[in-house]
Amino acid sequence: MTTALQQPVARTADARPPQVRSRVPADHPRPAARAEQWRYLPLDRIAGLLDESRPSVPASIHTADGEPALPRISAEQRDLRSLVQPSDWVAARAYAGSTGATVLTVPAETVHATPLAVSVDIQPRASHPPPDQTATAPDQPSAAPSSTPITLDHLIIAVGPHSDAHIELTIAGVGAAALLVELQVADGARLRLVTDCALARESVLMLDQQVTLQRDATYIGLTCQRGGDVVRATSRVDYRGPGSRAELLGLNVTGPGQHHESRPLIHHAVPHCSSDVAYKAVVHGADSHAVWIGDVIVEASATDIDTYELNRTILLDAGARADSVPNLELKTGDVLRAGHASVTGQLDPEQVFYLQARGLTATAATHLIVRGFFADLLARAGDDRVAEQLLSALDHALGEDHA
Repeated sequence: MTTALQQPVARTADARPPQVRSRVPADHPRPAARAEQWRYLPLDRIAGLLDESRPSVPASIHTADGEPALPRISAEQRDLRSLVQPSDWVAARAYAGSTGATVLTVPAETVHATPLAVSVDIQPRASHPPPDQTATAPDQPSAAPSSTPITLDHLIIAVGPHSDAHIELTIAGVGAAALLVELQVADGARLRLVTDCALARESVLMLDQQVTLQRDATYIGLTCQRGGDVVRATSRVDYRGPGSRAELLGLNVTGPGQHHESRPLIHHAVPHCSSDVAYKAVVHGADSHAVWIGDVIVEASATDIDTYELNRTILLDAGARADSVPNLELKTGDVLRAGHASVTGQLDPEQVFYLQARGLTATAATHLIVRGFFADLLARAGDDRVAEQLLSALDHALGEDHA
């Protein structure tokens, strides 16, 4: 009898640290410069959020004038209602450190004829230090004293079954904040959310948006980063039922000295769902830094899914820097489509020359090209008023007003 030779089987262990999902900060490793999750972030510039002795206050969260006030629930009620499981230490601290949650509920079978405006002030005015203690040059961020409170809070937006909601969320103010924004989209519901991070120049924001999609739900979210000193926006989508769809869109304008970081994560765990991620950034000025880390995880159970992620970045000058890392993890090959792309580069000089030959200055030509660069994302967001507001802010950020 001939015995077949047995070939050794190589078994490769996953070298990555296990992913932690917990509401308890102690369950998460503290932020460290060498950790993959934090290696791009200037930790020294978010020191206030890492200081557990720093006092904290809730944000001021309200709707536009004339709308009903948003109710706030206790921490105990929030624990029962919330679906969120923070994936890093700062997000867990935002959950554990907040005194409860502000809740915006869209009843079942409701259709918003016009967008609902929601404002978040990360530092309620009553807690601001006197002006003479905070006065700094506009382009020079200042380190807040250790007695200055930070903002920790949690906002829940729950969209009832078969509703169609359109919400404009503006995050503004001065200070340092860690915010959880939880988006619960029920069966057959649709949520369109535009988040505008329009912070004061010296502000720090760690924004964690977590989306839960039930059966046949749709989520379209545009996050705009255009203010602050350090802003990190994490967006995670979890699918709970088949037939659901998510579009994660991002628009970043990163100026001198600013650090803007975007971390979208799509977690496909059920079949027959789709996701589309598209982020664009314009980076300009000395020491400006934009970071995009796009993750898509497709579990073995998530068959017949369609997913794609895209990141494009324009560097306007030699002082600008960008990092772009698309990641696609497939645990099944039974998918309709799965792909990613990333492009980082400078403006095409021939495009600038073409516009200059038709009478535009070099600055005006740059503006026009950048506006066109962002046009498709703003169109997909489906909010003309916010689109014009963001384009005007873009003109101001780039130093030229063509009104």
